[in-house]
Amino acid sequence: MGVPVFNIAVGIVAGIFMGRSFKHSGKSKEDFAKGSFRVSVFSAVIMGGICLASAYFATKDITDTALNLKGMFKLSFLPTGNMIIALIVFGGLGLIILEYWLTKRAVQWSNRIGT
Repeated sequence: MGVPVFNIAVGIVAGIFMGRSFKHSGKSKEDFAKGSFRVSVFSAVIMGGICLASAYFATKDITDTALNLKGMFKLSFLPTGNMIIALIVFGGLGLIILEYWLTKRAVQWSNRIGT
């Protein structure tokens, strides 16, 4: 089981790269807005795929996942299957939304400061 939190960095790097690319190519504001949206959506879709793969491995053996979570967070109880599914769904959705937002902000930031 893996938690794809650190994969957010890939979206940030992509956003910085694309923002600088847009700046150097002299895109219009309309083209910049479209490109920024596309890069952010693509990054979020990739994060969704990563979350799905992680969810597959986490649910493949839910008992082992529960034991891993109990040990990792030093829980006094064993998480149930429903708790794990809820964590996967809400955590995955949160990561996808965060990936979209951070990528979009990285594009805007690097386009603003790009030289």
